[in-house]
Amino acid sequence: MVMRDLKKLKNLYSGDMCVIIGNGPSLTVELVKKVRQSGVYSFVVNGFCIMFDEIEYQPYALCMSDFGAIKKYAQRYPPETLNFLKSGWRKKIDFDLKNVYELPFDCEHHLYTHNGLSIKDGYFTLDPGKENFCGDTVLLDFAIPVAFYMGFKEMYLIGIDCDYSKGYFSDKYTTSTIPKSFKRMINNDYSIIIPSYRYIKDFLKQNGCKLYKITESKYLDFIETRSVEQAFGKKTT
Repeated sequence: MVMRDLKKLKNLYSGDMCVIIGNGPSLTVELVKKVRQSGVYSFVVNGFCIMFDEIEYQPYALCMSDFGAIKKYAQRYPPETLNFLKSGWRKKIDFDLKNVYELPFDCEHHLYTHNGLSIKDGYFTLDPGKENFCGDTVLLDFAIPVAFYMGFKEMYLIGIDCDYSKGYFSDKYTTSTIPKSFKRMINNDYSIIIPSYRYIKDFLKQNGCKLYKITESKYLDFIETRSVEQAFGKKTT
């Protein structure tokens, strides 16, 4: 197994748009079909691969900042997908993967341990290959910083509800797979994730990057909503 050099991706997609797809209940097959039709670059996370049971779709990139998610889901993704994984995964996992970019990360979400600097306190990495900060979700830990590093200037969030009390996009995500840290959010503890989204939204704006959401979230009302058609135009019609 050969680790890929992240530096080769720096600003590779300068000025382009991308979608960042979460695992929230607002994610639907219909939305994924429109993303597929648009051809826009997509980042997915963790158990999105469950969607493969309903639709044939090859995401461009996968992000995982938790060893448990890597062990459970990583092998289900196409070999062409770029894998942005928490460094040290190879010591925990007994299988090989292609197209792996290892990213340093100190937190252990599934153990409810946050022993690194938090995005909500004003930290945003300019080089994910050297350091990454905790946002209490892989979307913030890895996906958005990596997209920024790769040069994307418009990012669209899909299936990012920030409301774990409603579960996930699929019933195949059972409560037994929900990390202990997420159970805080079921009890309405959003003390890390929501302030982190606020900070990242402002940081991106200050650096010439636009952040939108396509699916609604009452917790992310400070991020402008756009429809798929507004985002991708005739590509989805």
